[in-house]
Amino acid sequence: MSPAILAPRRLFRPVPATNERKLVGDPESPTGRPIGGRPTLEGRLSRVWEGLYADGAAECPVCRGRMTSGSGGGRCVDCGSSLT
Repeated sequence: MSPAILAPRRLFRPVPATNERKLVGDPESPTGRPIGGRPTLEGRLSRVWEGLYADGAAECPVCRGRMTSGSGGGRCVDCGSSLT
């Protein structure tokens, strides 16, 4: 038999043990920020709600247009998305 048949090639790198991996938003991560420095959906929506309650306006999470508050939520003046 040929050596290629006897010794299969490894196609993937081994996955590190669970305690070595860092998950997105993991509170044990050194910076406390998500991997890649990008905000989570929860964080982004929280900032929109805070802006709507504090200032009456916020950046739309869909198109980045202007979202204004009204009737218990917000509505984007550019794309029409609503947050309730």
